[in-house]
Amino acid sequence: MARRFPRPLRMTRCSHLARPSAVALACTLVCTLVCTLVCALPGAAFAQPADRSLAPTRVGAQVGAGVLATPVGFVAGGLAFRAVARQFRVAEDDASRAADVGASLGVALAAAGGASLVGARGPGRGSFPAAAGGAALGTALSGLLIVVNRKTDVEPGKPCHLSCILVTTAIATLPSIGATVAYDASR
Repeated sequence: MARRFPRPLRMTRCSHLARPSAVALACTLVCTLVCTLVCALPGAAFAQPADRSLAPTRVGAQVGAGVLATPVGFVAGGLAFRAVARQFRVAEDDASRAADVGASLGVALAAAGGASLVGARGPGRGSFPAAAGGAALGTALSGLLIVVNRKTDVEPGKPCHLSCILVTTAIATLPSIGATVAYDASR
């Protein structure tokens, strides 16, 4: 008896995202607005004129370092957790779930590490555990955006428009923004 394999999926641009509904767009806009406001508040609320540690360039460098470290943490965490799961002879589906958890943990730790590494330069020091907590919150919000914007229909993906670009940008930057805000608030 011949074994039947499922047909391969056709990958198109933004095929992982559905055409965003009004709820998805509202959620994306609210998350982006809240993160933007929260990111701006530490500089306004905690910075004093003589304290250059929360200059916009420093905050931007913290966010940028976190965003650059995020893919490394995603891949490293996912591969490490999958390897550990396979060592324990876990079923492949469960090993895949473990890799997802490891990737999320890797994203949070990498974003926190990038924000902390840049933030530790100059006057004032923040807390790495606070940055890790902020990155975990940002990672959770990114996961929420992924779930809300997941493609549910079976028709081929449509070209990526402005809403798709905003959602993808928010997903990529929220862990780093959370880490930066929490690190700078813990100074």
